[in-house]
Amino acid sequence: MSLTFKRELFCREFIRCKGNGTQAIRRAYPGIRTENARWQMAHRLVSLGKVRERIREILEDSEFSIKNLSKYLKQCLEAKKPLLLNGKLKFVDDNMAQIEAVKLGFKLYGAFRTK
Repeated sequence: MSLTFKRELFCREFIRCKGNGTQAIRRAYPGIRTENARWQMAHRLVSLGKVRERIREILEDSEFSIKNLSKYLKQCLEAKKPLLLNGKLKFVDDNMAQIEAVKLGFKLYGAFRTK
């Protein structure tokens, strides 16, 4: 798949910016000055099938593949943290940061919306 240099840069920045299209536009297209124009450009680019497909390709070639995210989420949900309470060892869930990281990965795939 062939994208222009700027669109390829946008795809990479979109991932670096955790799915924030406006920030990705700011980095890939510095000539676009207003927030509204950045938002509109990001929306337009993410709506293009080639751009969405390239974002997925980049993700699949990274540690954020769907297979890895699913495996990591399962590990997070099964994990328990040891905690000493009143002299007794208990195991509690304390993996919200990891789960948030996995949610971010799925968000980048467009698996769910956050609004």
